[in-house]
Amino acid sequence: MEEIVVTATKRTESLEDVPISISVVSGETIEKYQIVDLQDLQSYVPNLNVQRTFGNWAVRIRGLGSGVTNLAF
Repeated sequence: MEEIVVTATKRTESLEDVPISISVVSGETIEKYQIVDLQDLQSYVPNLNVQRTFGNWAVRIRGLGSGVTNLAF
């Protein structure tokens, strides 16, 4: 696998040096398990929670994310 470069802190760093949790779901897994939306994906990504209420989506990873009132999301 090639090196993954992260620029979230406005500087270039290797993923191995960044203190963050990363989850990867390959295209093969998406096809194999017929993942079509974020609700399907939450079964494969730890601590991902997706809710649909009143026509809006609420997405949280490790408790952080959008609220159900965020219509722009």
